[in-house]
Amino acid sequence: MSTPLFDSDEEMNEYEEESVEISPLKIKFDKIFNNDYNVGNLDYEDFGTPKVEKTYADKHMESYYNSSEYHARMEIMEVIDVFFSQSEIGKTIGLKKKIPKQMLSKIYLLLKDAFKPNELSEADYFTSVADYFGMSYEILYSNIPAIYREYIVKEMDDKYSILKRRGLKKLF
Repeated sequence: MSTPLFDSDEEMNEYEEESVEISPLKIKFDKIFNNDYNVGNLDYEDFGTPKVEKTYADKHMESYYNSSEYHARMEIMEVIDVFFSQSEIGKTIGLKKKIPKQMLSKIYLLLKDAFKPNELSEADYFTSVADYFGMSYEILYSNIPAIYREYIVKEMDDKYSILKRRGLKKLF
C-alpha cells in the first residue's frame, strides 16, 4: 500500500497555493509540431493502424532486395565457413581481422575445393570469398593467381562486354 504525499487536505491546499503559475508568454512551443515543452500538453493525431499490402514487397522491393539471391548467398557463405573452419589454414589463422597477403592465393585455391566444379561462376565465387573475409575486391583480385583473374575478366566481358567497349581483345 502506498503512503499518501500529504497528511491532510490542508497541506494539499497549501501546496496548490504555493505552486507557481507559468505565464503563457514563457511557454516555448515546438516549431514543428506545436507541442509544449515540459508542460505535458502534447497534441497528436491518432492515425490508426497502418494497412499493409501483402504483395507490396514483391512489387516494389525486388530491384533492391531479392530474397532468393540473399538465401543463396547465405548458403554459399555457410559452405565457405564450414570448409574454412575445418581446414588446417582455417584452424591456424582463424578469423583474424588481417590475413597475410601471401596467404590469400592459398586460401582462394583451398576454398575452391569446397564447391563442385562449375557449381559457381568464377565471379560469384570471387565475390563470395571477398565478402566472407570482409576485404575489398581490389586486394583479393591483386593477390589471386593470374589465371583466375583472367577467368573473372572473361566472365565479366561475356556478361557486360567490358573489353569490347574499350577495344581490347585480352586484358593479360
